[in-house]
Amino acid sequence: MVCGLTAYGNKYKNFDRLIMQILTNLIRWIQRVEQGLGIFLILAIVGMVGVQVVSRYFFDQPMAWVEELSTYCFIWAVFVGASIALKQERHIAITALELLLSEAQKRWLKVLIWISVLIFLLIMIPNGYRVMQVEVRSNSVSLPVDIPRMWFYSLPLTLACVSMLITSLAGLINSLINAWRGVSPLVNHNNQDNLI
Repeated sequence: MVCGLTAYGNKYKNFDRLIMQILTNLIRWIQRVEQGLGIFLILAIVGMVGVQVVSRYFFDQPMAWVEELSTYCFIWAVFVGASIALKQERHIAITALELLLSEAQKRWLKVLIWISVLIFLLIMIPNGYRVMQVEVRSNSVSLPVDIPRMWFYSLPLTLACVSMLITSLAGLINSLINAWRGVSPLVNHNNQDNLI
């Protein structure tokens, strides 16, 4: 009978690892896309500001749209960076309470934190979509082409929230498994790209 229960538990343990591996691979792929986009955005900002400095001070012909476009790139970079930071668990954390808890309590606290993050994101995503419906009616101010403002404000926020939602779901599943079993994480947290 004990062997049967052990086999049953191992079956689910392997299933847990399979689910976590699929989620980790998905998150890792999303993070690579976000990192590429983030690098592109920062380079675009530096390039545009450099062109603006040259055109303003050497040719006395400032380009009004450069400041607006570099601001939009910065907004995108902030939200992409926030999503990457969640995947690597690099957001600011207050650990005073955690220091007072036992290991088992810390694991359940992690579950509570992921649930809180999920609730916040589930509120943000539909509201971001509602704001997009409003912003689609107004266009950029000084860009040479008319582009709806939603591409620069609510869209990056909403996309970052969706990406963070996927990360949070994986984090919650991993934390629940850890808390329930009272074991160390299924995902290796020792590497640089700390994914949940």
